[in-house]
Amino acid sequence: MNNHLVKRLLSNQKGFTLAELIIVLAILGMLSAIAIPSFSGILDKSAERTDESNKQVVETAVETYRANTGALPTITATDASKAAFDEVVTKLNSEGYLKNASITAQQNGKTFKYTKATGAVTLE
Repeated sequence: MNNHLVKRLLSNQKGFTLAELIIVLAILGMLSAIAIPSFSGILDKSAERTDESNKQVVETAVETYRANTGALPTITATDASKAAFDEVVTKLNSEGYLKNASITAQQNGKTFKYTKATGAVTLE
């Protein structure tokens, strides 16, 4: 009888059935369908906040430059353009008002622009 019990225990295979595996995969699929769009929204909001912070940093650097020199930074690029923004960032960096020599927009399809008459920075 003891030999019979050992054979029965050894022959009893343990594992998951196909139905159980399909149910688990379906649950994981539903959780992914919920989590991925939510995560994407978080990334978009993060890019938006990063761009707003960078805009404020450059505007603060322009105002500090104006307070120290009595004038806005002089640039040669076309007004209210990305080139004007890039040039003013480079100038402010070279004179110690900004840590980074270049700043790019994190949001797709948007660029920073600088208006040299007012010192305003916009994100369009």
